[in-house]
Amino acid sequence: MGAEEGDFRPGGPSSSAERPSADPDVFPLRWLPVLGRAGGRASAPPGLQTGVVSLSIPGASGIVSTDPPTMNRRLVLASQSPRRRVLLEALGIPFVVHPSDAPEGSESGSGPKGVVMANARAKADAVTSLFADSWILGSDTVVALGDRVFGKPRSMPEAEEMLLELQGKEHRVFTAVCLIQLESKLTELWCEETRVGFRPLTLCQIRDYLAHIDPLDKAGAYAIQEGGERIVSHVFGSLSNVVGLPLESVELMLKRHGVQKKGLSEGEAVKTPL
Repeated sequence: MGAEEGDFRPGGPSSSAERPSADPDVFPLRWLPVLGRAGGRASAPPGLQTGVVSLSIPGASGIVSTDPPTMNRRLVLASQSPRRRVLLEALGIPFVVHPSDAPEGSESGSGPKGVVMANARAKADAVTSLFADSWILGSDTVVALGDRVFGKPRSMPEAEEMLLELQGKEHRVFTAVCLIQLESKLTELWCEETRVGFRPLTLCQIRDYLAHIDPLDKAGAYAIQEGGERIVSHVFGSLSNVVGLPLESVELMLKRHGVQKKGLSEGEAVKTPL
Protein backbone atom coordinates (compact mmCIF):
# COMPACT_ATOMS: atom_id res chain seq x y z
CA MET A 1 0.00 0.00 0.00
CA GLY A 2 1.37 3.41 -0.94
CA ALA A 3 1.96 6.13 1.58
CA GLU A 4 -0.98 8.49 2.08
CA GLU A 5 -1.04 12.17 2.92
CA GLY A 6 0.17 12.61 6.48
CA ASP A 7 2.10 9.32 6.44
CA PHE A 8 5.70 9.99 7.41
CA ARG A 9 7.03 6.49 8.00
CA PRO A 10 10.75 6.06 7.29
CA GLY A 11 11.80 4.02 4.32
CA GLY A 12 9.77 5.67 1.59
CA PRO A 13 11.20 6.79 -1.74
CA SER A 14 13.70 9.61 -1.49
CA SER A 15 13.56 12.78 -3.52
CA SER A 16 16.11 13.81 -6.13
CA ALA A 17 15.82 17.45 -5.01
CA GLU A 18 19.02 19.45 -4.97
CA ARG A 19 20.98 19.37 -1.72
CA PRO A 20 21.50 22.54 0.32
CA SER A 21 24.39 24.85 -0.39
CA ALA A 22 27.60 24.37 1.57
CA ASP A 23 27.11 27.90 2.87
CA PRO A 24 25.19 27.38 6.15
CA ASP A 25 23.34 30.67 5.81
CA VAL A 26 22.21 30.26 2.21
CA PHE A 27 20.18 27.34 0.92
CA PRO A 28 18.11 26.88 -2.23
CA LEU A 29 14.43 27.45 -1.48
CA ARG A 30 13.47 24.77 -3.98
CA TRP A 31 15.09 22.31 -1.54
CA LEU A 32 12.89 23.56 1.28
CA PRO A 33 9.55 21.75 1.46
CA VAL A 34 6.95 24.13 2.84
CA LEU A 35 4.41 21.67 4.17
CA GLY A 36 0.81 22.20 5.14
CA ARG A 37 0.13 24.29 2.02
CA ALA A 38 -2.93 23.57 -0.08
CA GLY A 39 -1.90 21.78 -3.22
CA GLY A 40 0.02 18.93 -1.69
CA ARG A 41 3.58 17.96 -1.03
CA ALA A 42 6.75 19.82 -1.96
CA SER A 43 10.06 18.10 -2.58
CA ALA A 44 12.13 16.99 0.41
CA PRO A 45 15.86 16.41 0.83
CA PRO A 46 17.17 12.91 0.10
CA GLY A 47 16.35 10.45 2.86
CA LEU A 48 13.95 12.76 4.71
CA GLN A 49 10.36 11.58 4.98
CA THR A 50 7.70 14.26 5.37
CA GLY A 51 4.03 14.41 6.19
CA VAL A 52 1.51 17.06 5.23
CA VAL A 53 -0.95 18.56 7.67
CA SER A 54 -3.62 21.20 7.29
CA LEU A 55 -2.50 24.79 7.66
CA SER A 56 -3.01 26.40 11.05
CA ILE A 57 -4.57 29.82 10.58
CA PRO A 58 -3.55 32.35 13.24
CA GLY A 59 -6.36 33.88 15.19
CA ALA A 60 -7.58 31.89 18.15
CA SER A 61 -4.27 31.96 20.02
CA GLY A 62 -3.25 35.48 19.03
CA ILE A 63 -4.49 39.05 19.14
CA VAL A 64 -6.35 39.62 15.89
CA SER A 65 -7.52 43.07 14.86
CA THR A 66 -10.75 43.70 12.99
CA ASP A 67 -9.60 47.12 11.80
CA PRO A 68 -9.22 47.82 8.06
CA PRO A 69 -5.93 46.60 6.57
CA THR A 70 -3.04 49.07 6.52
CA MET A 71 -2.01 49.13 2.88
CA ASN A 72 1.52 49.68 1.59
CA ARG A 73 3.20 49.68 4.98
CA ARG A 74 6.90 48.91 5.21
CA LEU A 75 7.89 45.58 6.78
CA VAL A 76 10.77 45.46 9.28
CA LEU A 77 12.36 42.16 10.31
CA ALA A 78 13.47 42.53 13.94
CA SER A 79 15.94 39.67 13.76
CA GLN A 80 19.61 39.11 13.00
CA SER A 81 18.97 35.51 11.88
CA PRO A 82 20.21 35.01 8.31
CA ARG A 83 17.85 32.05 7.99
CA ARG A 84 14.78 34.15 8.73
CA ARG A 85 16.00 36.76 6.27
CA VAL A 86 16.32 34.17 3.49
CA LEU A 87 12.92 32.68 4.31
CA LEU A 88 11.19 36.07 4.29
CA GLU A 89 12.86 36.97 0.99
CA ALA A 90 11.12 33.92 -0.52
CA LEU A 91 7.77 35.69 -0.16
CA GLY A 92 8.92 38.48 -2.47
CA ILE A 93 7.75 41.15 -0.03
CA PRO A 94 10.14 44.10 0.39
CA PHE A 95 11.47 44.50 3.93
CA VAL A 96 14.34 45.97 5.89
CA VAL A 97 16.31 44.31 8.69
CA HIS A 98 16.74 45.93 12.09
CA PRO A 99 17.89 43.34 14.67
CA SER A 100 16.21 43.55 18.06
CA ASP A 101 18.36 43.78 21.18
CA ALA A 102 15.68 42.23 23.41
CA PRO A 103 17.10 39.37 25.54
CA GLU A 104 15.64 35.91 24.96
CA GLY A 105 13.93 34.45 28.01
CA SER A 106 13.84 30.72 28.66
CA GLU A 107 11.36 30.38 31.53
CA SER A 108 7.59 30.53 31.28
CA GLY A 109 4.75 29.05 33.28
CA SER A 110 2.97 28.22 30.03
CA GLY A 111 5.65 25.92 28.61
CA PRO A 112 7.57 26.19 25.32
CA LYS A 113 4.73 27.94 23.52
CA GLY A 114 4.68 30.62 26.21
CA VAL A 115 8.46 31.05 25.96
CA VAL A 116 8.53 31.71 22.23
CA MET A 117 5.45 33.94 22.24
CA ALA A 118 6.91 36.10 25.01
CA ASN A 119 10.26 36.33 23.19
CA ALA A 120 8.69 37.13 19.82
CA ARG A 121 6.61 39.90 21.40
CA ALA A 122 9.63 41.33 23.24
CA LYS A 123 11.73 41.37 20.06
CA ALA A 124 9.05 43.21 18.10
CA ASP A 125 8.31 45.63 20.97
CA ALA A 126 11.98 46.64 21.17
CA VAL A 127 11.91 47.98 17.60
CA THR A 128 8.43 49.50 17.25
CA SER A 129 9.35 52.98 18.48
CA LEU A 130 11.88 53.32 15.67
CA PHE A 131 9.39 52.42 12.93
CA ALA A 132 5.99 53.59 14.18
CA ASP A 133 4.40 53.53 10.71
CA SER A 134 5.76 50.09 9.72
CA TRP A 135 4.88 46.49 10.45
CA ILE A 136 7.49 44.98 12.77
CA LEU A 137 8.04 41.22 12.63
CA GLY A 138 9.61 39.55 15.66
CA SER A 139 10.06 35.79 15.92
CA ASP A 140 11.52 33.13 18.19
CA THR A 141 12.05 29.36 17.91
CA VAL A 142 12.63 26.65 20.51
CA VAL A 143 12.83 22.87 20.47
CA ALA A 144 10.88 20.93 23.11
CA LEU A 145 11.00 17.32 24.24
CA GLY A 146 8.05 16.90 26.54
CA ASP A 147 8.12 19.93 28.82
CA ARG A 148 11.87 20.43 28.49
CA VAL A 149 12.81 23.42 26.34
CA PHE A 150 16.00 23.35 24.29
CA GLY A 151 17.27 26.78 23.38
CA LYS A 152 20.64 27.57 21.84
CA PRO A 153 23.55 25.60 23.36
CA ARG A 154 26.27 27.62 25.06
CA SER A 155 29.07 25.19 24.18
CA MET A 156 29.87 22.20 21.98
CA PRO A 157 29.58 19.77 24.94
CA GLU A 158 26.10 21.15 25.63
CA ALA A 159 25.24 20.74 21.93
CA GLU A 160 26.31 17.08 22.14
CA GLU A 161 24.14 16.60 25.23
CA MET A 162 21.13 18.08 23.47
CA LEU A 163 21.44 15.82 20.42
CA LEU A 164 22.05 12.77 22.62
CA GLU A 165 18.79 13.56 24.38
CA LEU A 166 16.88 14.13 21.12
CA GLN A 167 18.26 11.15 19.15
CA GLY A 168 15.82 8.33 18.43
CA LYS A 169 12.81 10.38 19.58
CA GLU A 170 10.20 12.73 18.22
CA HIS A 171 10.27 16.30 19.49
CA ARG A 172 8.34 19.48 18.76
CA VAL A 173 9.57 22.76 17.29
CA PHE A 174 7.68 25.92 18.24
CA THR A 175 8.08 29.19 16.35
CA ALA A 176 6.14 32.25 17.45
CA VAL A 177 5.64 35.32 15.29
CA CYS A 178 4.62 38.77 16.44
CA LEU A 179 3.54 41.50 14.02
CA ILE A 180 3.09 45.00 15.43
CA GLN A 181 2.02 48.23 13.71
CA LEU A 182 2.34 50.90 16.37
CA GLU A 183 0.76 53.82 14.53
CA SER A 184 -2.47 51.88 13.98
CA LYS A 185 -2.21 50.05 17.34
CA LEU A 186 -2.44 46.65 15.65
CA THR A 187 -0.86 43.47 16.99
CA GLU A 188 -0.86 39.88 15.76
CA LEU A 189 0.73 37.14 17.87
CA TRP A 190 0.63 33.43 17.12
CA CYS A 191 2.63 30.21 17.37
CA GLU A 192 3.15 27.29 14.98
CA GLU A 193 4.19 23.76 15.97
CA THR A 194 6.00 21.12 13.91
CA ARG A 195 6.85 17.57 14.97
CA VAL A 196 10.34 16.33 14.07
CA GLY A 197 11.68 12.79 14.48
CA PHE A 198 15.38 12.02 14.93
CA ARG A 199 17.11 8.87 13.78
CA PRO A 200 18.91 6.76 16.42
CA LEU A 201 22.38 8.34 16.63
CA THR A 202 25.65 7.34 18.26
CA LEU A 203 27.92 9.86 19.94
CA CYS A 204 30.34 9.44 17.01
CA GLN A 205 27.58 10.30 14.51
CA ILE A 206 26.53 13.30 16.57
CA ARG A 207 30.08 14.64 16.76
CA ASP A 208 30.52 14.13 13.03
CA TYR A 209 27.32 16.11 12.36
CA LEU A 210 28.29 18.91 14.72
CA ALA A 211 31.68 19.19 13.02
CA HIS A 212 29.88 20.28 9.84
CA ILE A 213 27.64 23.01 11.31
CA ASP A 214 27.73 25.81 13.86
CA PRO A 215 25.18 24.66 16.46
CA LEU A 216 25.68 27.51 18.93
CA ASP A 217 23.19 29.85 17.24
CA LYS A 218 20.53 27.19 16.68
CA ALA A 219 17.75 26.03 18.99
CA GLY A 220 18.21 22.37 19.80
CA ALA A 221 21.78 22.43 18.40
CA TYR A 222 20.80 21.42 14.87
CA ALA A 223 19.78 22.92 11.54
CA ILE A 224 17.42 20.86 9.43
CA GLN A 225 18.56 22.72 6.29
CA GLU A 226 22.20 21.77 6.94
CA GLY A 227 22.59 18.03 6.44
CA GLY A 228 19.27 17.39 8.13
CA GLU A 229 18.83 14.07 6.34
CA ARG A 230 21.76 12.73 8.39
CA ILE A 231 19.91 13.07 11.70
CA VAL A 232 16.20 13.57 10.91
CA SER A 233 13.86 10.70 10.05
CA HIS A 234 10.60 12.58 9.55
CA VAL A 235 8.87 15.95 9.75
CA PHE A 236 5.16 16.50 10.32
CA GLY A 237 4.06 20.07 9.74
CA SER A 238 5.74 23.12 8.28
CA LEU A 239 9.43 22.64 7.56
CA SER A 240 10.01 26.38 7.23
CA ASN A 241 8.75 26.59 10.82
CA VAL A 242 11.67 24.37 11.87
CA VAL A 243 14.14 26.57 9.99
CA GLY A 244 12.82 29.60 11.87
CA LEU A 245 9.73 31.16 10.26
CA PRO A 246 6.35 29.57 9.34
CA LEU A 247 6.05 31.03 5.85
CA GLU A 248 2.51 29.77 5.28
CA SER A 249 0.91 31.66 8.15
CA VAL A 250 3.22 34.68 7.83
CA GLU A 251 2.22 35.06 4.19
CA LEU A 252 -1.48 34.87 5.05
CA MET A 253 -1.21 37.33 7.93
CA LEU A 254 0.77 39.88 5.92
CA LYS A 255 -1.70 39.64 3.06
CA ARG A 256 -4.58 40.11 5.54
CA HIS A 257 -3.10 43.48 6.41
CA GLY A 258 -2.28 44.49 2.86
CA VAL A 259 1.49 43.91 3.07
CA GLN A 260 2.15 42.23 -0.26
CA LYS A 261 4.66 41.61 -2.96
CA LYS A 262 5.84 44.79 -4.65
CA GLY A 263 3.88 45.47 -7.79
CA LEU A 264 0.87 43.30 -6.94
CA SER A 265 -2.58 44.78 -6.95
CA GLU A 266 -4.94 44.27 -4.04
CA GLY A 267 -6.46 40.80 -4.10
CA GLU A 268 -3.74 39.27 -6.28
CA ALA A 269 -2.17 36.18 -4.78
CA VAL A 270 1.33 36.19 -3.35
CA LYS A 271 3.15 32.98 -4.29
CA THR A 272 6.13 31.47 -2.50
CA PRO A 273 8.84 30.23 -4.90
CA LEU A 274 10.25 26.76 -4.20
